[in-house]
Amino acid sequence: MMRGKIIGMRRAGRREGRSPAVHAAARSAALSAALPAALPAIFAALLLLAPAAPLGAEQDALGLRFISDSHLRRLTAGEESVFQLEVKNKSDQAVTDIRFSSRTPEDWQLSLTPRAMASLEPGKIAEVKIAITAPRRAEEAYYTVWLYARSEAADETLSVSLRVETPPGKWLAVALILAGAVLAAFVVVFIRLSGRD
Repeated sequence: MMRGKIIGMRRAGRREGRSPAVHAAARSAALSAALPAALPAIFAALLLLAPAAPLGAEQDALGLRFISDSHLRRLTAGEESVFQLEVKNKSDQAVTDIRFSSRTPEDWQLSLTPRAMASLEPGKIAEVKIAITAPRRAEEAYYTVWLYARSEAADETLSVSLRVETPPGKWLAVALILAGAVLAAFVVVFIRLSGRD
């Protein structure tokens, strides 16, 4: 009986002048029209099936703050300067296995103490000592240093702008050299003028 109905429908379709290609195009158009309406349900199902993120896994679980005795954050080229990095746990769970690292301009020296922390409880604050030395030949300018705190629950980056100044003795030496050169020139001129007399 069912086979007879299918054959009858095919014959009816042929009598109406519809080819198999026309039927395929109609089915494709129907699917295209129904797909947008089904997308919200598909996305909702995917969200339900996705594994939930563990508590305390927020990317901003840690807060970083650079502490300096001077708001200008100055460094003297060739000399070690010490600062503090304040690390705060902003989440509601302990953050474990925290590792600290840095990135500096070329030929700079930077050490972090400690370089790692086993655990930091919720709401607690810890401090990391930062010792920075800019090369003696560094020009007076502003430089950027990057500080990182990473763990399974956090990946924080802090960029710090530091002003490098040359040591006073450097300019004193330059001034003495220039003064000596000027004095030597006067002596040479004086000797030549005296010789003419």
